[in-house]
Amino acid sequence: MRRTTAGLTAFIAMTGAFIVLPVYVAPGPAPEPVAPSVDTIALGSFAASTDSTEVAEDTVGGAPAGSAAPAAPAEPTGSSPAVGQPAEGGDAEEIDPPATGEEVPGLPALTVSRPESAPFSAVGVTWERDDSVDDVVAQVRVRAEGGSWGSWTRLEKDDAEQTDPGDGVRDGTAPYYTGPASGMEVIVQALDGSSPRDVRIELIDPGTSPADAAVTESRALDEAEAATPMPPVYSRAQWGADESIRAWDPSYAPSIKAATIHHTADKNSYTADAVPGIMRAIYAYHTISRGWGDIGYNVIVDKFGRAWEGRYSGSRGIASPVVGAHAGGFNTGTFGVSMLGDYSTTTPSEAVVDTVAALVAWKLSLYGVDPRGTTTLVSGGGGTAKFAAGTSVRVPTVFGHRDVGSTSCPGQSGYAKLGDIRTRAAAFVAASMAHDPRGSVDSLAVTPSGVTAAGWAYEPDALSSRAVVGLVIDGAKVSGTSVTEARPDVDAAFGVGPNHGFRVSALLSHGVHDVCVYVENSAGPGSAVRLGCAEVNFTNRAPVFSVDQFAEQADGTVRISGWAFDPDGSPPELQLYDNDRGRAYTTTVARPDVQAAFPAAGPTAGFAITVGPLTGGHRLCLFVADTVAAGNNVFDGCRDLRYREPLGSLDNVVETTTGELRVTGWAMDESSAQTALDVHVYVNGRGTAIGAGGSRPDIGRAFPGAGDAHGFDATLPAGAGSNRVCAFAINVGIGGVNPLLGCRTVSTEYVAPDGVVDAYAPVGDGRLRVSGWAVDRSVPAAPVGVHFYVDGQYQRAVQATNSRPDIASAFPGAGPQHGFSEIFDLAPGQHSVCVFAINLGTAGTNPLMGCRTVTVHDRPPVGSVDSIAAAGAGQLRVSGWAFDPDAPARSTTVQVSVDGVDQGSFAADASRPDVGRVYPEAGAAHGFSIDLAAPPGQREVCVSARSTDIRTTPTLMRCERVTV
Repeated sequence: MRRTTAGLTAFIAMTGAFIVLPVYVAPGPAPEPVAPSVDTIALGSFAASTDSTEVAEDTVGGAPAGSAAPAAPAEPTGSSPAVGQPAEGGDAEEIDPPATGEEVPGLPALTVSRPESAPFSAVGVTWERDDSVDDVVAQVRVRAEGGSWGSWTRLEKDDAEQTDPGDGVRDGTAPYYTGPASGMEVIVQALDGSSPRDVRIELIDPGTSPADAAVTESRALDEAEAATPMPPVYSRAQWGADESIRAWDPSYAPSIKAATIHHTADKNSYTADAVPGIMRAIYAYHTISRGWGDIGYNVIVDKFGRAWEGRYSGSRGIASPVVGAHAGGFNTGTFGVSMLGDYSTTTPSEAVVDTVAALVAWKLSLYGVDPRGTTTLVSGGGGTAKFAAGTSVRVPTVFGHRDVGSTSCPGQSGYAKLGDIRTRAAAFVAASMAHDPRGSVDSLAVTPSGVTAAGWAYEPDALSSRAVVGLVIDGAKVSGTSVTEARPDVDAAFGVGPNHGFRVSALLSHGVHDVCVYVENSAGPGSAVRLGCAEVNFTNRAPVFSVDQFAEQADGTVRISGWAFDPDGSPPELQLYDNDRGRAYTTTVARPDVQAAFPAAGPTAGFAITVGPLTGGHRLCLFVADTVAAGNNVFDGCRDLRYREPLGSLDNVVETTTGELRVTGWAMDESSAQTALDVHVYVNGRGTAIGAGGSRPDIGRAFPGAGDAHGFDATLPAGAGSNRVCAFAINVGIGGVNPLLGCRTVSTEYVAPDGVVDAYAPVGDGRLRVSGWAVDRSVPAAPVGVHFYVDGQYQRAVQATNSRPDIASAFPGAGPQHGFSEIFDLAPGQHSVCVFAINLGTAGTNPLMGCRTVTVHDRPPVGSVDSIAAAGAGQLRVSGWAFDPDAPARSTTVQVSVDGVDQGSFAADASRPDVGRVYPEAGAAHGFSIDLAAPPGQREVCVSARSTDIRTTPTLMRCERVTV
């Protein structure tokens, strides 16, 4: 069951002594989820009688109710093992008394014998949850797939335990890995004389995967023995966890106070390849058979020193204080690490101890806990807990399960290693923490638009620099800030200087979010440090809206209508963007139907927007803005509209007496019938733009209302020999198709340099890129000079030496070095740009490759001032977003004036995911939130956005009078 926090307004204090964040082993060869299967055999319930031969239900496992369990059932091959012979693997306990495989005299027993069953690899026994049932013992022996019976093995009550059982949670023994088997015999008794109900045998087949063998023992040992604060952890995906069976969302404790060490009480003879299957078996048993919805332990360490991710930890990852199901009454605030195997008499290997110590060091250091210290835990009671609910218990920060529960876990030999684990963990911490950043979160508070964290931080290796603190929300980094605020108390405590305070904010959308605060490490060998996490419930709801109509009209307009309202009462704002040009609208249309369904919407929740008439290509994007909490802005999506393609014809191409080509024809765009189009004509790949505005009465007669001005007639330079001429009509809009009007091939005698200006392309902020190619076929391998003129004035000369492999293909022997690309800084406005190819011979002409009238735009910044408001005595806060469409990926600045006095420029570089969604080319880093000092009283505050071209005047976005 997911636990959520109703709202976080009080402060959360967290210590700042931490080491590295989690490291996951790179995935092996294509691991895939493996669906386990669980075959349940119902044994029924015990009778109240103490007669050992009685059972409370009807026949089970082929044995009639009231009959004794067979002491030595018939076996397919061989004979029953001798009493006292260890179970397969040599590490399981035998029951003494009585003899293994026999019932305890005087107690009820449930038995089953199935020499043939569905294949399985693990077995467990469960029963209806009952705190009065304490000492259930199950004796199990299995028939291997090869046909031989193994020894009897005693299964005791499970070490792991859910703290807060819900519906469907069952008590049970620990799961026992048998290896592949296809038959079993079971005897179940309650040694304390209690009467378990609804007893079941769970036969688990964890399935197989080729990826199980890909995680080799040698590779894992290398990683486990690496001298790092945290060993690699194999992910749930790598052991084949089938997440579809998990019915549990993670719950998080406020912090981690201690680590609990366990063992699984399983056999120790497993191979490295078998471990993924064992993990799946434990997962299926805990998730399905026990009804916990997930595996109980946070991490499991196998005997080879490899660590495996256990309980699912959600978007926060295993570094978070996720609540496990491993120590009843003490699950919250503890980190459960279990050693895979039985360590009652077997001593854990060095690899196991090293990995457990490294995991404990890493996890406790994240929360400022000394592995050699002690802490106070409050018992949740229930189950096997030694202490009643509400009891405060003082324990070591690294303790064994037996310290708080009625269990022998982690076994006598495992428990003896706890001192060694504490010592090694402390050594890991000491080696790492010397260079890590330090800090504390003093408060983490919900604001009207999101969340703000405040506290202090510094880097021991870079005290004079400004540490960077950021927020991670739902697993994604969304904002960051430098630590600059005055904190004389921090200086007094640590002697690090006064300016180590921070305040960092982020927008939130309605709902519950995981919010973590971290400080980056920019100097020395340390690592980034998580200062703390909390679950935050942002209650400001998102606008509710519906688009009823989004339709193109016959006159070329687009009509958009619908309704919108904010459940929190603030009037929403509709923002429509047409090819990235935005305009805001309000809800002013009466919609009594909406008010009837949603009384909070009021009488005028409707909107009706008409755009156009439009020509060419358009991208219309609509979203509804929450005028209080920008994180709640609701995006309706974008519609791409493309209007009709131009029509036209290349009528004729003829050679003139001067060796040039005369090109004639017509072109028209029906979506803007009276507009004179541009036509691009390419001669041997060299393009020239000409206007189609000449008189063509025949076109006017064919298209009434279009007029006659749709013809083109131009003379263009040509090369010697065959010339290929192609013409394209250019769509009136900024999108759409530029259709081919036709091509002709004409031969001429004239020889001159060839070349094409491929593009006159604005690159933002008054800059124009002119690119193309030039080649002189009389000396094809030599570089051709190119001269540029702007507004009739010579600008510069370059050599066409850039690589153009297409030119090498088109002109054999010329080679590829015939391209050019130059950038010019131009003032805003119209300019004539002409490009000439310079003849390499001693005679001949320098042909004009292209002349284009271009308009250089310095588009004004795009942005919004979301809020201008008082932020306390003598303080103003201005927030919003802005960017320059001429350089969308770069950060721009905003200027703020108060009563006409400039307060300075501020970077608009904070995270605004909603801006990134609407403007993918710009990204999210364009938000600003500015705190200013201002004298009390009414003040006029104006906010302007600057273009990234500093030659331009800032664009005023908003002025507002505010009372400070």
